[in-house]
Amino acid sequence: LVVKLQHSGNIRPENLVGASGKVYLTVPGGPERAGQVTVTLPGSTREISAVADETLETGVSVTVVRYLGNSLYKVVKNA
Repeated sequence: LVVKLQHSGNIRPENLVGASGKVYLTVPGGPERAGQVTVTLPGSTREISAVADETLETGVSVTVVRYLGNSLYKVVKNA
């Protein structure tokens, strides 16, 4: 019974696509440098490295649109 209650807490990177979050550290525009985004998931939050087409300042609401590999994601600003 106890074994059934265990779970690793690991989240597959692809499962973050579509999640909403907020910019924690400015995301510079372009693919060269990444910023940090806090993503909210059911029951937890995650800090992820992210890039965007435009510069996104701290506090901007974003959506994860693609997993680029190597723990890097592409985000877009929410309307």
